[in-house]
Amino acid sequence: MLTFGFRPAIRKNFGLYPFLILTMIVMASVVALAATERSGLPVDVSPIADGYIQRGVRSADLALQKGGDHFSRGNYDRAITEYKRFLFFHPDDHRTAAAYFKIGLAFGRLSDWQRSIEVLRTAIRQTEDPHQQAEIQLQLATILIASNQAEIALITCAKVLSQVGDANPSLPSTQSGAGAVESSPLPSMRYLRSRTTFLQGVAYTHQYRWKEAQDAFLASGLVKSETIQLLKSLAEEDGKSARIARWMSTFLPGSGQAYAGEWKDGLNALVLNGTITSAVVLLFRSQRRGEAGLLASTIFWRYYNGNRQNATEAVLRYNRKENNRQVNNVLDTLNREITDQLPIGIEGQLKLTDREVRLNQKWNEK
Repeated sequence: MLTFGFRPAIRKNFGLYPFLILTMIVMASVVALAATERSGLPVDVSPIADGYIQRGVRSADLALQKGGDHFSRGNYDRAITEYKRFLFFHPDDHRTAAAYFKIGLAFGRLSDWQRSIEVLRTAIRQTEDPHQQAEIQLQLATILIASNQAEIALITCAKVLSQVGDANPSLPSTQSGAGAVESSPLPSMRYLRSRTTFLQGVAYTHQYRWKEAQDAFLASGLVKSETIQLLKSLAEEDGKSARIARWMSTFLPGSGQAYAGEWKDGLNALVLNGTITSAVVLLFRSQRRGEAGLLASTIFWRYYNGNRQNATEAVLRYNRKENNRQVNNVLDTLNREITDQLPIGIEGQLKLTDREVRLNQKWNEK
């Protein structure tokens, strides 16, 4: 019988049969599962492959669930990976806005402000639901404040107020299921307005605009009297005057710096300018008027004008430092006052450092 070497080769490698059969079974199972998943029917098999298909759970739901679990545990890098995986495999899912939203929040928790801002803006474009857009924009405003962009945060809040005013209060959310944008139940329009004006107050506070902050907090209805009284007193106070400091250093070098609290620099300016002035006077008295004039018009004039300019800058630094201290006082007072007000959904200390705003603000996540 002609076998062309085929049959003997199979007999010789008979041990390959179980492996080949198992491979074909696995491939057929994967194809069947892919077809079932694509058809939208529930999948009732044990977890296989990378775990994205489980009993009665669609892979999209599982991806969002995994991302949410990592997010709630503070594993923000892993949460971002899971949400990005969801977006890659399910770009047309109705919950893409929710995924982008959580990615933006995760970048915010990692203090990656720029990425957080970019992703949150993408999330806004992914949904047409006014409630969800408002929720995302409020988070965007928070991140903008955290990244020292309070002016843009105010513009964002103004957009929210305009959008909330035009929206239908009874309009339901188009998002549902796993990954919905923190909107169950949906907040009322009055609640959104209160949160928005509250954020406006925070932004005004970071800009040292005490009166506007006071008005915004009053409009929100979420702030007690202690913060309002503090802002009122700050609005009535005037910082140190740069003009006064400049004139003080004009008549007595270094006195303007001392007025601003920089005693060391003030003493240095006084000694330096006094020494140069003494040298000019000695040269003039010794009939070396040319040298005296040259010294006075070059070195003395430079250090004397520098002393006056430094006095102005010293006052500006003093006022900025004092304003930052008052911002921390206002935020600490707010933190104490909102502890018992759960609807605001703000947790943690609100701090301002010299380099950038570190606003650790988290809305309730359900």
